[in-house]
Amino acid sequence: MRRLIYLLVIAVAAPARGAVDATLVAKIDATARAVGWADWDRDGDLDLAIGAGSDVLVYRNHHGVLTLAYSTHTDGVWDLAWGDVNGDGASDLAIGGPTSISILINNGSGTGWDESYVVMETGAAAAVHGVAFGDVDGDQDLDLAASAWN
Repeated sequence: MRRLIYLLVIAVAAPARGAVDATLVAKIDATARAVGWADWDRDGDLDLAIGAGSDVLVYRNHHGVLTLAYSTHTDGVWDLAWGDVNGDGASDLAIGGPTSISILINNGSGTGWDESYVVMETGAAAAVHGVAFGDVDGDQDLDLAASAWN
């Protein structure tokens, strides 16, 4: 089965509820389980990360035009989330996969990653299907939540 990613521009007419207009702006042929937006290259445009099978694909957005800028192979991508883990102002990427949770640390130039960390090995018995960042304890740094099931 082939999966496609549809990028839509959605406009909601205010104040009328339910008045939604969606315009297809791109269609990417990828076997994707996860997608997320962040300004990866720090140019002011939101870039797109896609978890496609065992690959993480990052598409650079240059004034509304998406081009593949980076890809890396992992043990599998079930979910991903952007967040500034180390407080340097650059968006880092957490990846939930079939056996682990990993974090890619952005090099700050929009060309790749400085480091990659496996935060937790879950083993084959617990695939990580959801990851999300938030400041749970109010200490001004991001915490990571993950959901797993087997």
